[in-house]
Amino acid sequence: MNKQSLIQFRVDQNLKIYAEDICKQLGIELTTVLRMCLKQMVIQQGIPFSVHLNIEKEIHSSCNSKSVDLEDKIEKGFDIDINKINEEVYFVRKENRL
Repeated sequence: MNKQSLIQFRVDQNLKIYAEDICKQLGIELTTVLRMCLKQMVIQQGIPFSVHLNIEKEIHSSCNSKSVDLEDKIEKGFDIDINKINEEVYFVRKENRL
């Protein structure tokens, strides 16, 4: 078994709650999704979904804070290929059974 490393980071509480709810509906844990993202990043040699600026969206910033309408971004979704996600979920589930 490979050595494992711990990654810790802080996120907005509502973002975590929304993400965990989606994961629950999909039947997987949030940590599994994050692990899948890291694996896909390595496989694709980049971020495994579309990342771009939306110049029509106004982002307010002050000295140390930025305000973005999180719920709007959650509703719009991300450009993630569901087939790749399903393949990775299958792989992770299969890997955990061994």
